[in-house]
Amino acid sequence: MLTLILITLLAIPFSLHTLGTISLILKLKDKVWLKPKPKFNSRIAILIPLYRERGESIEKTFRSITNQVYDRGKMRVLIIVEKGDDETMKSVMDKCRILDENNIKYEIIVHPESRSSKAKSLNYALKFVNEPFIVVYDADDDILDPYQIARGVSLMNDEKYDSVGVKVLRSGNKLPQLFSYVETCLWVNIALPALKYITSYPHYSGEGLFVSTEAIRGIGGFPETLTEDSMLTVEFAKRGLRMALMDSIIIERGPYTVKSLIKQRMRWNRGLIQCFTRLVKEDVPLKVKIVNGLYYLSPISYLIISISTIYTLLIAPISKIIGLDPDPIPLYICIYLIVSVLISPLFLIITGEKIEDKRAFIIPFPMWIIIGLTTLYSLIKPKVEWYRTERHPTKQL
Repeated sequence: MLTLILITLLAIPFSLHTLGTISLILKLKDKVWLKPKPKFNSRIAILIPLYRERGESIEKTFRSITNQVYDRGKMRVLIIVEKGDDETMKSVMDKCRILDENNIKYEIIVHPESRSSKAKSLNYALKFVNEPFIVVYDADDDILDPYQIARGVSLMNDEKYDSVGVKVLRSGNKLPQLFSYVETCLWVNIALPALKYITSYPHYSGEGLFVSTEAIRGIGGFPETLTEDSMLTVEFAKRGLRMALMDSIIIERGPYTVKSLIKQRMRWNRGLIQCFTRLVKEDVPLKVKIVNGLYYLSPISYLIISISTIYTLLIAPISKIIGLDPDPIPLYICIYLIVSVLISPLFLIITGEKIEDKRAFIIPFPMWIIIGLTTLYSLIKPKVEWYRTERHPTKQL
């Protein structure tokens, strides 16, 4: 029975690794990341939900928006601040001069409830949107593509996609940030292309999320869960709405400390399990249930990686020493899983990603172990708040 349970659990990361290998072999990243010609013919609302943000982070996002090549008369920025977040409001009032200087229209919206979820803030702002299209950015977003908005509009207006996601990479020099960079590179180059190619319904990041106003209102607004961006996949698949991925990059800082990384993953873990539970209940194509469901169960795979490491390095040897004869099949599978995880950063070389910091090939495995060991707690903890990811050394204001 124990062997059967272990093999069943190990099937989750094994399946994910197999999908990633297929993605590499078929070079799926070249097939799913679209590169549309920019179009400038539609009005768009730019939503920026803020909570305890640094002035520098707000400025970075504002300047990225001003660098966009787009008709200023057809873009409007809606800045959403939480009630009682006075420091953020003060920074917003100061940095809005950047928008003024560039003739970009904006509106500051105060969400009437004190500290809520990102989705609730976005949904409150929806009532102020009269543009046909929306794009969501966060503080600290560095939009590398000056035509990102124009390309997103092109896909939604001309190609009739209901939503568009972009490449979001996390950066920084600290080890948790380097780990986040490797993970996001693996995600956009390998995992996400497989998801899109097989099911047509990928998972989005919340930054650089384009959506038609009609579509988001049609599903009742942004799903008010811990991972509203991932839950969009379930809602869109349920209704047969069209999703696209666009070859356009946003850089944001990753979590500055291991503690911040763990808090971020606790929120994601609970959110992804919520998505899995919802996906199982909804009437969506079987391949969406299976493949997307595997990715929603990725928190379990981190836990299994940790368990496999403990089993291989401690339990199996101790069992041998005390005279027990453990079943070799789970041990072989655990070893295969550990090796596959250890070498996974090398996949980035195959995809052409330039990795300058060689620590990037070492740090993912121990970080995945740490994340895996916290997975159980994040899943049983009765409440996980909308944690503010700490991306800087000083306290967020």
